[in-house]
Amino acid sequence: MGNSKKDIINVSQSSNDVTSIQRKDISEDGFEPRRLRYLRKKHNLKVDQIIKHIGVARSTYTGYEQGHRVPPSKTINKLAELLHTTPNYLCGYTDFEENLDNEDLQAILNSMNLKWGNKQLTDSEKIQIANVINGLLQSVPK
Repeated sequence: MGNSKKDIINVSQSSNDVTSIQRKDISEDGFEPRRLRYLRKKHNLKVDQIIKHIGVARSTYTGYEQGHRVPPSKTINKLAELLHTTPNYLCGYTDFEENLDNEDLQAILNSMNLKWGNKQLTDSEKIQIANVINGLLQSVPK
């Protein structure tokens, strides 16, 4: 039962198929490597600074940026903190790049054209929303 050249080529082609499938799975896991690279450049951070902060090898980090690896959730949280963003942004679940704080939320609520669906919100409804948000923020342990 010797391996013929044809068998080796088939195995090689199968390996390439598996690699492409694995890369598709990684992008479907909910991590956006392009956002990681974009934020690193935006904040003028070197790879060495990031790997020191998150505690991984350079090759591991470059795997994150190139989409070959998906960081564990603990690492995503560290990256989000360092890059002044949210884990949800890094994972592609939101397009809001930066964390919103109370003042930002208040500015949004004070917006003249704030709508819920097709309905324009009244000042009373905006106040109710602000109260709910404040209540939620106060209930979260710091």
